[in-house]
Amino acid sequence: MNPSLSLTVFSLLYILTLACKTTGQSMQSEINEIEITGTVYWLEGNFMPGPGRNPEDLKGIPVSREIWIYEPTKIQETTGGMPLFQSIDSKLITKVTADDSGEFNLTLPEGTYSFFTKEDEGFFASTMDGDGHLGVFTFSKEGNREAHIKVDYNAAY
Repeated sequence: MNPSLSLTVFSLLYILTLACKTTGQSMQSEINEIEITGTVYWLEGNFMPGPGRNPEDLKGIPVSREIWIYEPTKIQETTGGMPLFQSIDSKLITKVTADDSGEFNLTLPEGTYSFFTKEDEGFFASTMDGDGHLGVFTFSKEGNREAHIKVDYNAAY
């Protein structure tokens, strides 16, 4: 066989192999992505439970906010201190904006993420897990597909 022809055939087979491998990875990524829904609530003032308090009153008011989604982030990966962080040093995955009724939708691969709302004075995450990750939500096809966020840095409990 002609060496030039052999090289051409080898090159074409190599390119086809790479194309098939890339397509397979892309399809696998799409298979693992799931639709996430959620709501953002603003809470301000006294939210102490007590006699005569309706639990619905403790839920908060739906608000529009920009939500920044990062890989799981610990407090050591932020600057500015609590409750409002000035910067986040982990990898930004995506951003989404909740509408005026506080609702948002996005598609993410299954996994664990840190959700921060963008406030005028910085970024806010309302929760911390036992490992020190801020604003953590874990999503899976068989499990959780919702993220309800409370922006409560002006609330008392």
